[in-house]
Amino acid sequence: MHPTKKEIFSIPNLMGYFRLLLVPVYLVLYFRATDAHGYLTAAAVLAVSALTDMFDGKIARRFHMVTELGKILDPIADKVTHGAVALSLTFRFPLMCYVFLLFVVKEAFMGFMGLYMIKRRGTHMDGAQWYGKLCTAVLFLLLLILLLDVNISWFMAGVLCILCIAVMLFSLCCYIVFYARMLRGVPLEKNKISIRRVVLTFTAAVLLLLIYDLSIGLSVYSEQPSLSAEHAAEIEEQFGDWKAGTQAGTAVPADTDNPLTDSDGTIRTNSDGIMRTNSDGTIRTNPAGAEYGESAAVIEDNGQALLERVRLIEGAKERIILSTFDFHSDESGKIILGALLRAADRDVEISVLVDGSFYWLHMEWNPYFYALSSHENVTLKVYNLANPLVPWRSMGRLHDKYLIADDAAYLLGGRNTYDYFLGDTTDYRNYDRDVLVRCDGDKTGSSLVQLEAYFNSIWEYDQTKTVHNEASLSGRTCVKRARRELDAAYDAYREMQRAALTDTSLFTRTYPVSRIAFISNPIHTGVKEPYAWHALMTLMSQAEERVKIHTPYIICNEMMYDSLNALCNAVPHVTLMTNSAANNGNPFGASDYAAYKDRILATGLSVWEYEGGCSYHGKSMVIDDDIAIVGSFNLDMRSVYLDTELMVVIQSKDVCRQLTENMEFYEHSARLALADGSYENPYGVVPVELTPKRAARIFLIRRLALWARYLF
Repeated sequence: MHPTKKEIFSIPNLMGYFRLLLVPVYLVLYFRATDAHGYLTAAAVLAVSALTDMFDGKIARRFHMVTELGKILDPIADKVTHGAVALSLTFRFPLMCYVFLLFVVKEAFMGFMGLYMIKRRGTHMDGAQWYGKLCTAVLFLLLLILLLDVNISWFMAGVLCILCIAVMLFSLCCYIVFYARMLRGVPLEKNKISIRRVVLTFTAAVLLLLIYDLSIGLSVYSEQPSLSAEHAAEIEEQFGDWKAGTQAGTAVPADTDNPLTDSDGTIRTNSDGIMRTNSDGTIRTNPAGAEYGESAAVIEDNGQALLERVRLIEGAKERIILSTFDFHSDESGKIILGALLRAADRDVEISVLVDGSFYWLHMEWNPYFYALSSHENVTLKVYNLANPLVPWRSMGRLHDKYLIADDAAYLLGGRNTYDYFLGDTTDYRNYDRDVLVRCDGDKTGSSLVQLEAYFNSIWEYDQTKTVHNEASLSGRTCVKRARRELDAAYDAYREMQRAALTDTSLFTRTYPVSRIAFISNPIHTGVKEPYAWHALMTLMSQAEERVKIHTPYIICNEMMYDSLNALCNAVPHVTLMTNSAANNGNPFGASDYAAYKDRILATGLSVWEYEGGCSYHGKSMVIDDDIAIVGSFNLDMRSVYLDTELMVVIQSKDVCRQLTENMEFYEHSARLALADGSYENPYGVVPVELTPKRAARIFLIRRLALWARYLF
């Protein structure tokens, strides 16, 4: 029976036609949008469409205007609108293309089966099933969030896209079961899928996964092994007499059958035995330094830190290596990405190594990083990609931070790659530092060669995986748009810093060094022996007069307390500066310090609490007036037992003086904590107020979470 003219032009059906007409209007407005106002205007069109969808059914039922045409038109308008929104979002979010393709497949299946059942079986669907209605509602809500929240993080956008995929797959599977039963002759009234059973099954699966992850992860990483006799001997050999100037760590003879390895399988970067790594990835070195024409300087200012990175990248001719714990596509991150891409365009080989947890949070599903990883001259690898199915690897993190340019120079320190640490564009910042090392002489046994060998050991590790190197990614609209934005950000920065980047007289002055060595942890993802900790303690215990330590957090077990106590007994003056509980940006570090402050003071340390207002993130040490140590190592159990860590040790009075002056600058914003709970305040520092919110957070963590302090 054909619809009548009155039915065709009924008010509810006219509203359905209107919704279809709004689809191209929405698409034009969306694709022309360049800012939040433009996207909100497009969203307003969808809001009008949603209102008509809400009222057309009510009007049809209230005024008896329900028609067969309307029953077909209404879901078609819904699907076309949803499809148009999903299609438009593919130009913004990389993962949305899979959402759109699955949407098309699902709706094509539903349309085909609906027509088949009507034509061949004479069976009409009595409206959508509950899982179909759930899918429609959830899909619309998630798409609306992606459309309206123009500042949504790439991680959250990816999660919402995955939820869209999950709910559509669930609905599609349910409909496949539904139609299979119908084809077998199951009556419509008996062809039901229980909501209760689905909810219980899903809840049980989630709980089982959580129990699995927590029970295995916590049990595996609760172990805190002692240093083996073999590693203790290695540390003594390399660093036991380091300050006195003896050439510790002389390599054993090379394996003549394999010039790249020794008989014990350790890796050597060159055949003369100058440098090699141990089997667990820790660095075994002869000290490099003056004989290789090396010089160094401390980079303290965040703006200077960004500038030095761009200088190194611009000056590279063959290869750039970047290892970082956390990398964002914020303002400074885009400048670094733009610089790396320009270097790749001129055929420089780019190797980027990142940690597997923060990769998920800030790099996956992010078109700016896809623009980098899809370039033919770029390889992006992830260390220990987080996976809930392998909890025995869940806590091992890559915490190293360095940048190498050819065989000319490198930066190494504690800075992550985003605005809190680089540049001057944000009001909030973390204070940290790097060391710039230039290598102007023979590279054979230089510290740069040693650092590159360490990088290669992690780069080739079996839990380091290449991600998103498909050249086809660069052709996606959202990735091409991201590339244009990266180029623009880099060009703008380069223009602003033209003189600083081109005038060599403005380049950072570096100071000659006597020797350079590295201290590192084993590179595997499991619980580690406290190698770096004991190496640092071995070096500091050689001080004649003083040791100065800066750390953002201090979270110790008994072994660490005993080591600090022994250090204080061996060295006349040992001072440590860390953030006060109120000034600490890490709530777990703040809570642990508040809980164990008395135990820390009992070691004999002179503890200064930094009250500068912004969280202090520097990880540095000075020994007397000639040894400077900078890197990624925090004085906490995570750095001691769980993470890869890397510290550069430099023997140079000039560098040590520079680092000491920088450290003392921050100490002038600190108070000396006393055992009775009071403070000496020689610099008249006004302490940071412990806000009610932060106090409540510290209280809750102290009461509920300190049992897991070895993971903080």
